[in-house]
Amino acid sequence: MRMPVSQTNATYGTKAARSRRHLAALDIEFARQWCKAAETAHELETRYTLVLPDETIMRPSNLSSPLSP
Repeated sequence: MRMPVSQTNATYGTKAARSRRHLAALDIEFARQWCKAAETAHELETRYTLVLPDETIMRPSNLSSPLSP
């Protein structure tokens, strides 16, 4: 849900509102980076399969995020 800047400033205070917008911008940038990484991984997997069709790709069993507790 998007809120106008003036309403955000009134609700959270100018400094907090700026911080919230900054965090939202960071979230968007991280999402873009993850999307690009997934596309790159898929592209590499496709190339690997074309070059070495009989080989399997070893994948880690634990795919938890390093940022998660």
